[in-house]
This record gives sequence, structure tokens and C-alpha cells, in this order.
Amino acid sequence: MGTNRKNLKKESLKIRLTRLAHDVIEVNGVELLSIRDLTSRLDVTHGAAYKHFKSKEHLLAVVAEYGFQDLTCRMRECKEHIRVNPKKCLEALQKTYLEFAVENKKTLRLMFGSQFEDEVLSLCEFTNLAAECFDLLVEILQVCQDLKVVKSGNAREQAFSFWSSLHGHSTLYIDGKTEYILGDNNNFKNVLRLIIHHNFNSILTEK
Repeated sequence: MGTNRKNLKKESLKIRLTRLAHDVIEVNGVELLSIRDLTSRLDVTHGAAYKHFKSKEHLLAVVAEYGFQDLTCRMRECKEHIRVNPKKCLEALQKTYLEFAVENKKTLRLMFGSQFEDEVLSLCEFTNLAAECFDLLVEILQVCQDLKVVKSGNAREQAFSFWSSLHGHSTLYIDGKTEYILGDNNNFKNVLRLIIHHNFNSILTEK
């Protein structure tokens, strides 16, 4: 029992540090993040944090993991009723991704724009969690293929194209690059409409 309490306490601190790091990154960016600042805010010792994170880069990789876990969880919710209404599932999936991008702008860049050292990757589950997120999209599109809702073909290649479009559009939107192009129509609802229209034109068997 004592060991379980100790493990729970350690896990709790790691989660608290990770969530706080995520929040700080979203407000101040990666550059201003410091483990010392986090420990000060949580009123724990500097050494306690280093029991969980060997370095700042290790912490950043875990924050990116946290992002993939969150995104995967949201995607799973979209998949729940896929066999009832697969097209609605795909619409919800795209809305979910754009919402995630808007809510986690800097974390999204950390998830997809960072090159973590092999030593850091060996300390965490970043690679596996990123793969799990992508594989879920592959699974969703495979089900939609089986239901004859999307075009048949290599589901992994289809997922790659779908994700690239979704991620590219979302990134342009959160970076403010769509404002010049869309003008007064540069809003979440319209950008989502354009994303769905573009992707559905590419993959649906019937538009």
C-alpha cells in the first residue's frame, strides 16, 4: 500500500508538471519555459522535478506526448458512432482537429516541428503515441472504406493525404496566414467548411 501511494504521488507530480508546462508554453512559448519556474509555481523542489525529467528537452517531449494523447482521445470520441453515420464521423474528426490546433497552437508545433534526440526519445513514449494517433486515423478511414463511404485504396496513404491537408489548413489558420486570402470570411466556421469540402472531394465515393 505504501509503495502504491508513493507511485501515485510521483505520477501526480509528473502530470502536474506536464500540464503546467503545457499551459506555460501556450502562453509564453517554449523559449521561456524553465523547470525551475515550474517547480517554483508548484512549490516543489528542483530535484523532485528532475526525478521525472532529465532535461528541458525531455520535458518538452513529454508535453508533446500529452498533446498526442489528448488528440487521440478526442479522435476516439469521433469514432464512437462511425458505423451509424461515417460521414458525420469524418466531419467531427476534422472539426476536432481544427479545434485542437486552435486551443494548442504552440503545442501543435512542438508535436510536429520538433526533432528530439534519440536519447530523449528513449526516455518517453513520444514515437509510439504519435504513431498511435496516426494509426487511429488509418483505422477510421479503413472502416469508412469498408462501408463504401470513402474511395477504396491503401488506407495508410489515404490517411497521409487526409492528415497532410487537415494539418496544413489548420496550421495556416492558426498562424494567421489565411486572413489575407479569406478576408472577412477568415473565421473558424468558414475555414472548417473549406477543409471538409476539400477533403471530401478527395476521398468520398459520393459528394
